Amino acid sequence: MRKTLLLIVLAVLSCNAVFAQDDQSGELEWNYDRSFRIAIGPKVGAGVAFGSDPTLYNLNFGSGFAYQGGLVVNAHFGRRYEQSQGGTGLFGIQAEAMYSVRTVSTGGSAKLNQKCIEIPVLVQIYPTSAIGIEAGVTMVKFLGCSPNQINFEDITIHTGEITGGDVMVTAGACYKMPFGLMIDLRYNLGMSNLAGNFDTKVSSFMASFTYLFNIVK
Repeated sequence: MRKTLLLIVLAVLSCNAVFAQDDQSGELEWNYDRSFRIAIGPKVGAGVAFGSDPTLYNLNFGSGFAYQGGLVVNAHFGRRYEQSQGGTGLFGIQAEAMYSVRTVSTGGSAKLNQKCIEIPVLVQIYPTSAIGIEAGVTMVKFLGCSPNQINFEDITIHTGEITGGDVMVTAGACYKMPFGLMIDLRYNLGMSNLAGNFDTKVSSFMASFTYLFNIVK
């Protein structure tokens, strides 16, 4: 009997937390003293990667598949209007930690697969409370490339030895849905050579989905 009563109490408390909603917005009640919201959530994305042709070799780099996954922290500041909820204003900041795999094709049969950690840090401007324009930098740490070498005509490039990183210039747009889903499109411009003697820069165009959970609002 005690266990049954305990389960009923827990169920009532859970329902109260779920259905304690703002009649005007349909969202959970907000603390109107705060003019911002902070959210966190998982992110997955896919797109196209492509490399610039190195000047020392005629590899004829082409496009290839890219995908990524990781975690996002988003802070949205201000109010759109005086009576708006916090976190609907003009400015925001977003930081991410992503594991990424990028593939570029060569003029031969080989494909260069690059594994890396990407950390984008972006400033966001919201023309509306849901649509944002974002720009910033993406810091990249190369974890490794495969295959270990690329053979093209009479050239052998030891790609497995490529290490280091990059700081890409990132720009794009995002759209936040009321239930927490965010969609974004981005272009990442590679700025650094893969290696000192391998002056190829890898860029990408990505489409991603993020599900955000409010942790401060």
